[in-house]
Amino acid sequence: MSKNHTKQRLKNTQYQSKKRQSILAYSALFLSTLIWALATVVIKITLNYIPLFTFLFYRFLIVGLVLLPFVIKELQKVKVPKSDLPTLVLLGILGQSGILLIFAGIKYTTTIDAAILGAIAPLFIIAGGHYFYKDKLTPKLKKGMVLALIGTLIVALEPIFAPISHNAEAIINTQTYSTTWRIIGNILVLIYNVSFAGYIILSKEVMGEKSPVLTGTLKEVSIKPLKGKYTPFLHTALSFYIALGTFLPFAVLEKVGYFGATPTTFSIAEITIVPLMGLLYMALISSIIAYTVFQWGLDRTSASDTGMFSYLGTVLTLPFSFVLLGELPTGITLLGTFLIAAGVVIAEKKG
Repeated sequence: MSKNHTKQRLKNTQYQSKKRQSILAYSALFLSTLIWALATVVIKITLNYIPLFTFLFYRFLIVGLVLLPFVIKELQKVKVPKSDLPTLVLLGILGQSGILLIFAGIKYTTTIDAAILGAIAPLFIIAGGHYFYKDKLTPKLKKGMVLALIGTLIVALEPIFAPISHNAEAIINTQTYSTTWRIIGNILVLIYNVSFAGYIILSKEVMGEKSPVLTGTLKEVSIKPLKGKYTPFLHTALSFYIALGTFLPFAVLEKVGYFGATPTTFSIAEITIVPLMGLLYMALISSIIAYTVFQWGLDRTSASDTGMFSYLGTVLTLPFSFVLLGELPTGITLLGTFLIAAGVVIAEKKG
Protein backbone atom coordinates (compact mmCIF):
# COMPACT_ATOMS: atom_id res chain seq x y z
CA MET A 1 0.00 0.00 0.00
CA SER A 2 2.80 2.37 0.94
CA LYS A 3 4.66 1.49 -2.26
CA ASN A 4 1.61 2.28 -4.39
CA HIS A 5 1.14 5.54 -2.51
CA THR A 6 4.75 6.53 -3.24
CA LYS A 7 4.30 5.78 -6.95
CA GLN A 8 1.14 7.86 -7.03
CA ARG A 9 2.87 10.79 -5.35
CA LEU A 10 5.74 10.56 -7.85
CA LYS A 11 3.26 10.47 -10.71
CA ASN A 12 1.43 13.52 -9.34
CA THR A 13 4.72 15.39 -8.92
CA GLN A 14 5.71 14.66 -12.51
CA TYR A 15 2.28 15.77 -13.73
CA GLN A 16 2.48 19.04 -11.79
CA SER A 17 6.00 19.67 -13.11
CA LYS A 18 4.87 19.07 -16.68
CA LYS A 19 1.86 21.33 -16.14
CA ARG A 20 4.07 24.15 -14.82
CA GLN A 21 6.38 23.79 -17.83
CA SER A 22 3.39 24.00 -20.15
CA ILE A 23 2.09 27.14 -18.43
CA LEU A 24 5.51 28.77 -18.62
CA ALA A 25 5.85 27.86 -22.31
CA TYR A 26 2.47 29.37 -23.18
CA SER A 27 3.29 32.44 -21.08
CA ALA A 28 6.51 32.86 -23.05
CA LEU A 29 4.62 32.68 -26.35
CA PHE A 30 2.08 35.22 -25.08
CA LEU A 31 4.80 37.64 -23.98
CA SER A 32 6.56 37.51 -27.35
CA THR A 33 3.21 37.96 -29.13
CA LEU A 34 2.42 41.02 -27.00
CA ILE A 35 5.82 42.56 -27.70
CA TRP A 36 5.49 42.03 -31.45
CA ALA A 37 1.93 43.41 -31.45
CA LEU A 38 3.24 46.71 -30.10
CA ALA A 39 6.24 46.49 -32.44
CA THR A 40 3.92 46.80 -35.45
CA VAL A 41 2.90 50.28 -34.29
CA VAL A 42 6.43 51.22 -33.21
CA ILE A 43 7.74 50.39 -36.69
CA LYS A 44 5.06 52.55 -38.32
CA ILE A 45 5.91 55.56 -36.16
CA THR A 46 9.70 55.19 -36.35
CA LEU A 47 9.74 54.89 -40.15
CA ASN A 48 8.50 58.50 -40.24
CA TYR A 49 11.89 59.51 -38.83
CA ILE A 50 14.42 56.89 -39.98
CA PRO A 51 14.78 55.51 -43.55
CA LEU A 52 13.89 51.82 -44.00
CA PHE A 53 17.31 50.17 -44.50
CA THR A 54 19.00 52.57 -42.07
CA PHE A 55 16.43 51.65 -39.41
CA LEU A 56 17.04 47.94 -39.94
CA PHE A 57 20.83 48.31 -39.96
CA TYR A 58 21.00 50.27 -36.70
CA ARG A 59 18.50 47.91 -35.08
CA PHE A 60 20.67 44.86 -35.73
CA LEU A 61 23.89 46.78 -35.03
CA ILE A 62 22.66 47.55 -31.50
CA VAL A 63 21.54 43.94 -31.06
CA GLY A 64 24.90 42.65 -32.30
CA LEU A 65 26.90 44.86 -29.95
CA VAL A 66 24.79 43.97 -26.90
CA LEU A 67 24.92 40.23 -27.57
CA LEU A 68 28.56 40.01 -28.69
CA PRO A 69 30.15 39.04 -25.33
CA PHE A 70 27.44 36.43 -24.69
CA VAL A 71 27.74 34.99 -28.20
CA ILE A 72 31.53 34.71 -27.86
CA LYS A 73 31.07 32.85 -24.57
CA GLU A 74 28.53 30.47 -26.16
CA LEU A 75 30.75 29.80 -29.17
CA GLN A 76 33.57 28.78 -26.84
CA LYS A 77 31.35 25.93 -25.62
CA VAL A 78 29.76 24.95 -28.93
CA LYS A 79 31.54 23.93 -32.10
CA VAL A 80 29.83 25.06 -35.30
CA PRO A 81 30.58 22.59 -38.13
CA LYS A 82 31.09 24.18 -41.54
CA SER A 83 28.33 21.97 -42.93
CA ASP A 84 25.86 23.75 -40.62
CA LEU A 85 26.60 27.23 -41.98
CA PRO A 86 24.22 27.10 -45.00
CA THR A 87 21.31 26.08 -42.76
CA LEU A 88 22.12 28.76 -40.19
CA VAL A 89 22.37 31.36 -42.96
CA LEU A 90 19.02 30.24 -44.35
CA LEU A 91 17.55 30.51 -40.85
CA GLY A 92 18.88 34.05 -40.56
CA ILE A 93 17.48 35.07 -43.94
CA LEU A 94 14.01 33.63 -43.26
CA GLY A 95 13.69 34.87 -39.69
CA GLN A 96 15.65 38.13 -39.65
CA SER A 97 16.58 39.43 -43.11
CA GLY A 98 13.00 38.67 -44.12
CA ILE A 99 11.90 41.31 -41.61
CA LEU A 100 12.56 43.80 -44.42
CA LEU A 101 9.27 42.63 -45.94
CA ILE A 102 7.20 43.40 -42.84
CA PHE A 103 8.93 46.77 -42.31
CA ALA A 104 8.27 47.81 -45.91
CA GLY A 105 4.73 46.43 -45.76
CA ILE A 106 3.89 48.37 -42.59
CA LYS A 107 5.29 51.53 -44.17
CA TYR A 108 2.74 51.40 -47.00
CA THR A 109 -0.32 49.95 -45.27
CA THR A 110 -2.10 50.41 -41.95
CA THR A 111 -1.00 48.58 -38.83
CA ILE A 112 -4.47 47.04 -38.59
CA ASP A 113 -4.11 45.64 -42.13
CA ALA A 114 -0.70 44.24 -41.18
CA ALA A 115 -2.15 42.63 -38.05
CA ILE A 116 -5.01 41.14 -40.05
CA LEU A 117 -2.64 39.49 -42.51
CA GLY A 118 -0.47 38.39 -39.59
CA ALA A 119 -3.39 36.29 -38.39
CA ILE A 120 -3.07 34.21 -41.56
CA ALA A 121 0.53 33.25 -40.73
CA PRO A 122 -0.43 30.53 -38.22
CA LEU A 123 -2.19 28.63 -40.99
CA PHE A 124 1.16 28.28 -42.77
CA ILE A 125 2.83 27.31 -39.48
CA ILE A 126 0.21 24.71 -38.60
CA ALA A 127 0.27 23.25 -42.11
CA GLY A 128 4.07 23.08 -42.00
CA GLY A 129 4.07 21.53 -38.53
CA HIS A 130 1.60 18.88 -39.64
CA TYR A 131 3.44 18.14 -42.91
CA PHE A 132 7.03 18.12 -41.66
CA TYR A 133 6.67 17.06 -38.00
CA LYS A 134 3.35 15.20 -38.03
CA ASP A 135 1.93 17.55 -35.38
CA LYS A 136 -1.49 16.21 -34.45
CA LEU A 137 -4.52 18.28 -35.41
CA THR A 138 -7.08 17.55 -32.68
CA PRO A 139 -10.81 18.14 -33.27
CA LYS A 140 -10.72 21.17 -30.97
CA LEU A 141 -7.69 22.55 -32.77
CA LYS A 142 -9.46 22.18 -36.11
CA LYS A 143 -12.62 23.85 -34.80
CA GLY A 144 -10.57 26.67 -33.31
CA MET A 145 -8.69 27.14 -36.57
CA VAL A 146 -11.92 27.36 -38.58
CA LEU A 147 -13.45 29.88 -36.18
CA ALA A 148 -10.26 31.96 -36.12
CA LEU A 149 -10.04 31.84 -39.92
CA ILE A 150 -13.64 33.07 -40.25
CA GLY A 151 -12.78 35.95 -37.93
CA THR A 152 -9.67 36.72 -39.96
CA LEU A 153 -11.64 36.82 -43.22
CA ILE A 154 -14.24 39.15 -41.69
CA VAL A 155 -11.56 41.58 -40.54
CA ALA A 156 -9.58 41.23 -43.78
CA LEU A 157 -12.58 42.29 -45.90
CA GLU A 158 -13.49 45.19 -43.62
CA PRO A 159 -11.08 47.78 -45.16
CA ILE A 160 -12.92 47.44 -48.51
CA PHE A 161 -16.14 48.78 -46.98
CA ALA A 162 -14.85 51.17 -44.31
CA PRO A 163 -12.60 54.24 -44.79
CA ILE A 164 -9.51 54.88 -42.69
CA SER A 165 -10.22 56.87 -39.57
CA HIS A 166 -9.63 60.63 -39.65
CA ASN A 167 -7.26 60.42 -36.68
CA ALA A 168 -5.01 57.96 -38.47
CA GLU A 169 -4.81 60.24 -41.51
CA ALA A 170 -3.79 63.13 -39.30
CA ILE A 171 -0.92 61.19 -37.76
CA ILE A 172 0.37 59.24 -40.76
CA ASN A 173 1.06 60.55 -44.26
CA THR A 174 -2.15 59.89 -46.22
CA GLN A 175 -0.15 59.14 -49.37
CA THR A 176 0.86 55.79 -47.91
CA TYR A 177 -2.80 54.84 -47.62
CA SER A 178 -3.60 54.96 -51.35
CA THR A 179 -5.27 51.80 -52.63
CA THR A 180 -2.28 50.78 -54.77
CA TRP A 181 0.28 51.19 -52.00
CA ARG A 182 -1.94 49.43 -49.47
CA ILE A 183 -2.18 46.46 -51.82
CA ILE A 184 1.61 46.43 -52.28
CA GLY A 185 2.11 46.72 -48.52
CA ASN A 186 -0.34 43.92 -47.82
CA ILE A 187 1.38 41.64 -50.34
CA LEU A 188 4.75 42.30 -48.68
CA VAL A 189 3.29 41.46 -45.26
CA LEU A 190 1.78 38.25 -46.62
CA ILE A 191 5.10 37.17 -48.16
CA TYR A 192 6.78 37.84 -44.82
CA ASN A 193 4.26 35.56 -43.10
CA VAL A 194 5.32 32.72 -45.40
CA SER A 195 8.98 33.50 -44.66
CA PHE A 196 8.38 33.52 -40.91
CA ALA A 197 6.52 30.20 -41.09
CA GLY A 198 9.59 28.74 -42.79
CA TYR A 199 11.73 30.20 -40.01
CA ILE A 200 9.66 28.48 -37.32
CA ILE A 201 9.66 25.12 -39.08
CA LEU A 202 13.42 25.30 -39.68
CA SER A 203 13.91 26.36 -36.04
CA LYS A 204 12.39 23.06 -34.91
CA GLU A 205 15.07 21.29 -36.97
CA VAL A 206 17.79 23.40 -35.36
CA MET A 207 16.44 22.65 -31.88
CA GLY A 208 16.85 18.92 -32.53
CA GLU A 209 13.36 17.82 -33.58
CA LYS A 210 14.36 16.00 -36.77
CA SER A 211 11.97 15.60 -39.66
CA PRO A 212 12.78 13.09 -42.44
CA VAL A 213 10.65 15.12 -44.85
CA LEU A 214 12.42 18.40 -44.02
CA THR A 215 15.83 16.73 -44.13
CA GLY A 216 15.03 15.42 -47.61
CA THR A 217 13.83 18.85 -48.73
CA LEU A 218 17.02 20.50 -47.48
CA LYS A 219 19.14 17.94 -49.32
CA GLU A 220 17.43 18.89 -52.57
CA VAL A 221 18.86 22.41 -52.21
CA SER A 222 22.28 21.09 -51.08
CA ILE A 223 21.73 21.87 -47.39
CA LYS A 224 22.81 19.07 -45.05
CA PRO A 225 21.21 18.18 -41.70
CA LEU A 226 22.62 20.07 -38.71
CA LYS A 227 25.35 18.32 -36.76
CA GLY A 228 25.86 20.86 -33.98
CA LYS A 229 23.67 21.31 -30.92
CA TYR A 230 22.49 24.90 -30.56
CA THR A 231 20.69 26.63 -27.71
CA PRO A 232 17.70 28.87 -28.52
CA PHE A 233 19.83 31.89 -27.65
CA LEU A 234 22.77 30.98 -29.87
CA HIS A 235 20.97 30.20 -33.10
CA THR A 236 18.72 33.27 -32.65
CA ALA A 237 21.75 35.47 -32.00
CA LEU A 238 23.59 34.12 -35.04
CA SER A 239 20.59 34.98 -37.20
CA PHE A 240 20.82 38.59 -35.98
CA TYR A 241 24.40 38.87 -37.27
CA ILE A 242 23.35 37.43 -40.62
CA ALA A 243 20.68 40.13 -40.85
CA LEU A 244 23.22 42.81 -39.91
CA GLY A 245 25.50 41.73 -42.74
CA THR A 246 22.54 41.66 -45.12
CA PHE A 247 21.36 45.21 -44.39
CA LEU A 248 24.77 46.95 -44.24
CA PRO A 249 25.25 47.40 -48.02
CA PHE A 250 21.61 48.47 -48.47
CA ALA A 251 21.93 51.07 -45.70
CA VAL A 252 25.03 52.50 -47.39
CA LEU A 253 23.27 52.67 -50.76
CA GLU A 254 20.27 54.32 -49.11
CA LYS A 255 22.53 56.89 -47.46
CA VAL A 256 24.01 58.02 -50.79
CA GLY A 257 20.58 58.26 -52.41
CA TYR A 258 20.52 55.06 -54.45
CA PHE A 259 16.91 54.31 -53.46
CA GLY A 260 15.68 57.90 -53.77
CA ALA A 261 16.12 61.10 -55.69
CA THR A 262 18.47 62.54 -53.06
CA PRO A 263 20.71 61.14 -50.32
CA THR A 264 19.02 60.65 -46.92
CA THR A 265 19.59 63.37 -44.34
CA PHE A 266 19.16 61.16 -41.28
CA SER A 267 22.05 61.25 -38.79
CA ILE A 268 22.26 58.94 -35.79
CA ALA A 269 24.14 61.68 -33.91
CA GLU A 270 21.12 64.00 -34.20
CA ILE A 271 18.40 61.46 -33.47
CA THR A 272 15.47 62.74 -31.39
CA ILE A 273 13.66 61.00 -28.55
CA VAL A 274 10.78 59.45 -30.54
CA PRO A 275 12.87 57.58 -33.15
CA LEU A 276 15.46 56.72 -30.47
CA MET A 277 12.82 55.04 -28.32
CA GLY A 278 11.49 53.22 -31.38
CA LEU A 279 14.96 52.03 -32.35
CA LEU A 280 15.79 50.83 -28.84
CA TYR A 281 12.43 49.07 -28.50
CA MET A 282 12.95 47.17 -31.74
CA ALA A 283 16.58 46.33 -30.92
CA LEU A 284 16.42 45.40 -27.25
CA ILE A 285 12.84 44.33 -26.57
CA SER A 286 11.45 43.15 -29.91
CA SER A 287 14.71 41.45 -30.93
CA ILE A 288 16.67 40.22 -27.93
CA ILE A 289 13.92 39.65 -25.37
CA ALA A 290 11.05 38.61 -27.65
CA TYR A 291 13.03 36.22 -29.86
CA THR A 292 14.79 34.54 -26.94
CA VAL A 293 11.52 34.06 -25.05
CA PHE A 294 9.78 32.90 -28.22
CA GLN A 295 12.45 30.29 -28.97
CA TRP A 296 12.26 29.04 -25.37
CA GLY A 297 8.51 28.57 -25.67
CA LEU A 298 8.80 27.05 -29.15
CA ASP A 299 11.18 24.38 -27.85
CA ARG A 300 8.54 23.28 -25.33
CA THR A 301 5.45 23.31 -27.55
CA SER A 302 4.43 22.05 -30.97
CA ALA A 303 4.49 24.19 -34.11
CA SER A 304 0.69 23.97 -34.20
CA ASP A 305 0.40 25.38 -30.68
CA THR A 306 2.74 28.21 -31.66
CA GLY A 307 0.69 28.95 -34.75
CA MET A 308 -2.63 29.09 -32.95
CA PHE A 309 -1.18 31.35 -30.26
CA SER A 310 -0.02 33.81 -32.90
CA TYR A 311 -3.65 34.62 -33.74
CA LEU A 312 -3.66 36.75 -30.60
CA GLY A 313 -1.23 39.14 -32.29
CA THR A 314 -4.08 40.51 -34.37
CA VAL A 315 -6.27 41.13 -31.33
CA LEU A 316 -3.46 42.74 -29.31
CA THR A 317 -2.42 45.09 -32.13
CA LEU A 318 -5.82 46.81 -32.32
CA PRO A 319 -5.66 48.75 -29.01
CA PHE A 320 -2.05 49.78 -29.70
CA SER A 321 -3.06 51.04 -33.16
CA PHE A 322 -5.85 53.13 -31.68
CA VAL A 323 -3.94 54.62 -28.74
CA LEU A 324 -0.71 55.44 -30.62
CA LEU A 325 -1.90 55.99 -34.20
CA GLY A 326 -5.57 56.80 -33.92
CA GLU A 327 -6.57 53.89 -36.18
CA LEU A 328 -10.12 53.02 -35.19
CA PRO A 329 -11.51 49.49 -35.62
CA THR A 330 -15.11 49.32 -36.81
CA GLY A 331 -17.86 47.06 -35.52
CA ILE A 332 -17.00 44.57 -38.25
CA THR A 333 -13.38 44.52 -37.09
CA LEU A 334 -14.39 43.96 -33.48
CA LEU A 335 -16.67 41.08 -34.49
CA GLY A 336 -13.83 39.44 -36.40
CA THR A 337 -11.33 39.86 -33.57
CA PHE A 338 -13.85 38.36 -31.13
CA LEU A 339 -14.15 35.27 -33.34
CA ILE A 340 -10.35 35.03 -33.58
CA ALA A 341 -10.01 35.20 -29.79
CA ALA A 342 -12.78 32.63 -29.34
CA GLY A 343 -11.05 30.31 -31.81
CA VAL A 344 -7.80 30.52 -29.88
CA VAL A 345 -9.55 29.76 -26.58
CA ILE A 346 -11.28 26.70 -28.08
CA ALA A 347 -8.10 25.43 -29.74
CA GLU A 348 -5.94 25.83 -26.65
CA LYS A 349 -8.47 24.39 -24.19
CA LYS A 350 -7.40 20.98 -22.92
CA GLY A 351 -9.63 18.02 -22.24
